[in-house]
Amino acid sequence: MKSEHDKTMPCPCQSGKQYEVCCRPFHLGEKPDTALQLMRSRFAAYALCMPDYIIHTTHPASPQFCHEAKEWAQKIAEFSSHIEFKGLEILGFQESGSFATVTFVAHLMQDQKDVSFTEKSYFEKVKGKWLYRSGQLSQGRVPNLMTTGQLPLLPLAYYGHPINNLQRILRQQ
Repeated sequence: MKSEHDKTMPCPCQSGKQYEVCCRPFHLGEKPDTALQLMRSRFAAYALCMPDYIIHTTHPASPQFCHEAKEWAQKIAEFSSHIEFKGLEILGFQESGSFATVTFVAHLMQDQKDVSFTEKSYFEKVKGKWLYRSGQLSQGRVPNLMTTGQLPLLPLAYYGHPINNLQRILRQQ
């Protein structure tokens, strides 16, 4: 883990706060109150090479989710160790009930080349805990990924849950 013990270092999430009071509490088990806090703490976890946090905060239905946690952790650590995390720029944040989006630019360098990307991340709050669900990714800085209208949400039905209200909800949208 990169510099986790330096309590006076600026937080890698670019909040302007010290790591000790910004993302470290989340990395130690405190639940983020918002999807934006989760997204920032995940960026910091990548920058600090903390694969367990990334795994722990990824929704099981995410396309990135891997049941082989050890292999997944190795891939995350490999990625983190070969990237220089230069900055994080938040372009937009919307939250509606248990769903949220965060659009951001991750400013990254690899082998002295700019590998920055823009992502519109989707989050879901499950049992009081925000989880990363998926993301729409583009190379470079792409502000048009930012949501400008109301957050379009469809209700989710989980296996074993009654869905008799689902059709009524869909007709109202």
